[in-house]
Amino acid sequence: MNKIAIFGASGFALEVADICHSLGIKDIVLLSNGESLLTEVNQLPIRPETDVNLLHSEGYSFAIGIGDSAIRRKIFDRYKKLNFPNIIHPSAIFGLNQETAFEKQKGNIVTAGVIFTNSIKVNDFGLYNLKVTIGHDCIIDDFVSIMPNVTVSGNVHIKENVFIGVSATILQGSPDNKMTIGSGSKVGANSLVTKNVIDNVTVFGTPAKKLRL
Repeated sequence: MNKIAIFGASGFALEVADICHSLGIKDIVLLSNGESLLTEVNQLPIRPETDVNLLHSEGYSFAIGIGDSAIRRKIFDRYKKLNFPNIIHPSAIFGLNQETAFEKQKGNIVTAGVIFTNSIKVNDFGLYNLKVTIGHDCIIDDFVSIMPNVTVSGNVHIKENVFIGVSATILQGSPDNKMTIGSGSKVGANSLVTKNVIDNVTVFGTPAKKLRL
């Protein structure tokens, strides 16, 4: 992988570009959906999303530098034929065989200081932000977004499209009864999750409870 195009042209896309630079990738471009009037940022060229097929024909790989899980999924659904490699910062730490587990998946973004222990099942298009820790025997489904300094204890199942806010803590489950964060749910920043979270709710606080709107 020697050239990559990143969907997005704002903060997190630039952080993904930083990872790519640390991996020795020299040819990095950002892709805008037309909202940006800039032609470059941080000396990186911004190309319109309409150039995707041209870039694909020129041998570019692609990454999705957007924190919102739903938007990442929409982009992937539009461009399933593209090559979406995992983008993993060199400082990330992996337990036994965890790097091999990642090699079987695609589209994951792993930033600086992230730790995966062992026996973790990862899937596709996860976002693991700065200094996230994932404990043993966890299952992480597709399009999960985990923000900086989150701690996920052992035997936790995070289902698809989950968002976990900055510095939240998910307590451990057991081998036969994993702590579960339901599909589409959100965990607020600094929250402490002590029991299962059902699908499509937002929980917040210590201990985390469902927000009633």
